[in-house]
Amino acid sequence: MLQILGGSYLTYIGISGIKGIYFSFKDPSDAKSPTKDLTLSSKKQAFTRGMTTNLLNPKALVFFVSLMSSLVPATMSVSGKLAALFILWSLSLFWFSLLAWALSTKRVQQKIINASIYIDSLCCALLTLVGGAILWQAITELSAIA
Repeated sequence: MLQILGGSYLTYIGISGIKGIYFSFKDPSDAKSPTKDLTLSSKKQAFTRGMTTNLLNPKALVFFVSLMSSLVPATMSVSGKLAALFILWSLSLFWFSLLAWALSTKRVQQKIINASIYIDSLCCALLTLVGGAILWQAITELSAIA
């Protein structure tokens, strides 16, 4: 059941993003253009902002729970599940720290802003595909049981 909910949510996020991208292409005047300088004053401030943003983001929690529920088998031992959780947490900490460090310069931020429509399109397509794959797997497992 958790796989179906997680897969549905990932698919919903992806499709919603694709719709938003489509409408921003259709009417570019509605597209939000960032005008504010997003550069942070220090690497520590960038790390702190990234960490708190991710910890307070409910979508991140749902994403990781749905990912864990589909990738970690129910038959795995508790120590194996804890190890998988620790690995996921460690990789996330490393990744988001690296992003906070690398993306906190004006030059990089400007390049990201210019490429944001392509980045958003790719991420939304991937979320839709991953969500659909999780749904497909959950439905085929349920139909095999019935």
